[in-house]
Amino acid sequence: MKKFYFKCLTAIALGMSVFSIAQIAFPACPKDMYLTQYPSGGGTSLYTLDNATNPLTITKIGATTATTIKLNGMGFNPIDNFIYALNIGDNHLYKVDVNFAIYDLGTVTGLPAGDYISGDIDFNGNYYVKANTSAGGQDLYKINITTKTATLIHLSHQIKTADFAYSKDQFLYGVDEITNKLYKIDLRAVTLGNVTIIGDTNHGGDYGAMYADGITGAVYGNRNSDDDFYSFNKTTGAATVVSKSIATIGNDGAHCSTAPILFGVDLAITKTDGKTEYVPNTTNTYTVTVSNAGPFTAINAVVTDLVPTGIPAANVSYTAVASSGSDTSVVGTKTGAINDVVNVQKDGTITYTITMLVPVDFTGNLVNTASVKASVDNVETNMSNNLATDTDCTSVCYELPNTAPGIDSNHGVTLLQRAGADNGNWPMIRKSAYTVLESDTKGFVITRMTTTQINAIVLPQEGMMVFDTDSKCLKLFADGVWSCFNTATCK
Repeated sequence: MKKFYFKCLTAIALGMSVFSIAQIAFPACPKDMYLTQYPSGGGTSLYTLDNATNPLTITKIGATTATTIKLNGMGFNPIDNFIYALNIGDNHLYKVDVNFAIYDLGTVTGLPAGDYISGDIDFNGNYYVKANTSAGGQDLYKINITTKTATLIHLSHQIKTADFAYSKDQFLYGVDEITNKLYKIDLRAVTLGNVTIIGDTNHGGDYGAMYADGITGAVYGNRNSDDDFYSFNKTTGAATVVSKSIATIGNDGAHCSTAPILFGVDLAITKTDGKTEYVPNTTNTYTVTVSNAGPFTAINAVVTDLVPTGIPAANVSYTAVASSGSDTSVVGTKTGAINDVVNVQKDGTITYTITMLVPVDFTGNLVNTASVKASVDNVETNMSNNLATDTDCTSVCYELPNTAPGIDSNHGVTLLQRAGADNGNWPMIRKSAYTVLESDTKGFVITRMTTTQINAIVLPQEGMMVFDTDSKCLKLFADGVWSCFNTATCK
């Protein structure tokens, strides 16, 4: 009888050593964010960091490891859909499956002793780790998971960091604990190891769990010292609170580098100048309010308000005020159209005050439309309130004056028994008018009647006009009713 021998990986779960022949991978590149925690006296626990609601919640996966296992610097490998991490203290590489069964793959060759608490895996399955020590401030290591060998990448700048995340632009992003600034490490071949210090986060502290959206490249972080989850501006470094979250101990984050991270928002916009009519050569003042019903902060939303047709851009100026925790790129007073990139927290607002001088020769309806659009970093849950239009009708019905000098007036009524070129060139000599009335003894008086007399007219005609001596107004007969000219209108 032949003997068969099977070589198995050692699986460590529930604090005991067991043998296993099955490793169950995670779903192919899931959208989930993963979080590990270990208290000072305990083992490691794995959670999903759920972003379906605000605040973020955690759901535990499997059981806590033995107290000697403190996994950190973890990353999700999109090649085989397992999580990999290093054990603090002995540099053993661990493979983590969907049930948080962990597999000791042994030590990593070429990796100096240290606490490697920053880690992530790129598109190609390369595992990058960094120790959180002064001595390792400029040392980044790339681990080949298959061979368990590490290659040194010397950084151009010393940084001390609690975690970093790999972004689609081929940079690792994290927060330097010394300066509290967002940084990025270049992983491109020609500029490998170059460090760029981007800017102050304005929210210092250790970000022990960093994440990057695999579609948009947006960078996020869960801060150790409070219960907030942040989005980072990759241009300025500024951090914006996206949601309440979980304050963590010994935490680390992992996320598939090709999967999105989705946060729902409900942006809305309103616009009004508080009236329905405009007067040429006067100023309209509009209030535009952008709001967000959440559940998460709207990151990099775009607010647009074009200058209405017929209004010069120089006639429009505006300011913007953001509620606490929200941000606008508008500083001081701006001119022309609004094209603003904003962050709007849940229940937050951005309020614009717009001043518009309506030209003296403006005609027709004054239509002004504002809109707000969620960025690719968010999912808009309600598109019905993202557009607002304010329409004002003209308050005066008149034809534009003929202001050109020297234009003949071709129509007139005269009581002086003259008209035409042979009689003083009248009315052409009266320049720049549509019609000319002329008398040396009489004024122009419309038919005058009392209210009783007006109502006694047997067959009033549509458009008939008289002066009511009782009401002291011009009256027009329209739609079967005599009405005073109380409101100017073109209807």
